[in-house]
Amino acid sequence: MLEDILNTETRPKIEMTDDYIFIAMKMLTYNSSEDQIDTEQVSFILGNSFVFSFLEKSDNIFNPIKDRITNNYGRVRKQASDYLFYALMDVVVDQYFLLLEQIEQNIELLDDEVITNADRSQIEKIYNLKINYCLRVDLSGH
Repeated sequence: MLEDILNTETRPKIEMTDDYIFIAMKMLTYNSSEDQIDTEQVSFILGNSFVFSFLEKSDNIFNPIKDRITNNYGRVRKQASDYLFYALMDVVVDQYFLLLEQIEQNIELLDDEVITNADRSQIEKIYNLKINYCLRVDLSGH
């Protein structure tokens, strides 16, 4: 399990034992400054009375949940560890929806640009979008 946490190139996986559940997964986010998709490994260990989370890069993605726990707001602090785990996983899944919205927005902008100014550079942009957004994610296994 420790090897899977430290090896950020590991494929997503779930391991279940009598004492805990281990999950390693990829979180995808849109990097607007570089106009690309960033991947980050996120790992969880869920036990009967604990949750450990390990983030490869981000240190603030779970801050809204930390704030709810600190301020005793909502159900996170009152529920068992499985609810906290659910809330953490929900944050990771929400990043996928944000990414899809950004890709959709980029495609719509490009579509408008192609309709008004169709030229070779626009075709190259479309090709680059396909490479950057689709093939890169598929080929990397993320």
